[in-house]
Amino acid sequence: MKKPCATLLVLIGTLLAIPGHGEAETRTISWSSVTTYTDGTPIEATKTVTYDIFWTTDPGLSPASLKTVASSVPQTSRTFDPDALGMPRGQTVYFTGDAVLNTGEKSVLASAYAWGATTLTTPQNVAVIGPVTTTPTKQFQLKWDPVTRHTDGTPIPSGSVRYEAYWSTDPGIAAGAWKSLASSTSATSVNFDPNAVGMPKSQRVYFTAQAKDTLGEQSPLAPAVSWVAGNQGPAAPANGKVLKK
Repeated sequence: MKKPCATLLVLIGTLLAIPGHGEAETRTISWSSVTTYTDGTPIEATKTVTYDIFWTTDPGLSPASLKTVASSVPQTSRTFDPDALGMPRGQTVYFTGDAVLNTGEKSVLASAYAWGATTLTTPQNVAVIGPVTTTPTKQFQLKWDPVTRHTDGTPIPSGSVRYEAYWSTDPGIAAGAWKSLASSTSATSVNFDPNAVGMPKSQRVYFTAQAKDTLGEQSPLAPAVSWVAGNQGPAAPANGKVLKK
């Protein structure tokens, strides 16, 4: 007796997203093969199974929102480029899929698997220290922790991360207001002379940093850290008075 399609089950309990190789920024998604019906009976050897895999930004998996990653593929993995598929960086996307028999029977959609359409993790512990040198000019240092992982937890190959460091006088951190302190550096710090880079004396400025890799993937900007440039120490005492008892 022919089983209804609803009795098929896609076993996508462990969808994986891992870095691929090559020039494109690729990831590979994998899923377990479907070999039985939901009642536990094996799928007949005369039948073949293919898979449709989808992504969406809707955790409810509304049919209208589903976008194709793979269609009618017999294998249990698929390599894809998040940018080519239009996945928004830094935003959670959801994968699902179904299994289809060559007889036309189709499973229900698998439960949603959430994944961050990956970025690098944000540089942490951004801070200004110093002065670190006073000759020939007084210089300070902006430093941050190294970025070693993507937001999905996968490690970043050693030596593939570069950093951008910026400063601004804008507390609103408008994108166009950032000025570069360091560009495409592999170091996790940069020394700077506040006067040489144009920081106004005794005025609060703001620093941030961002990580990028050789595939073009980038992190969000780190939360801004404020600092007073050219501060010469506390103000002198004022309004002196001598009172007669």
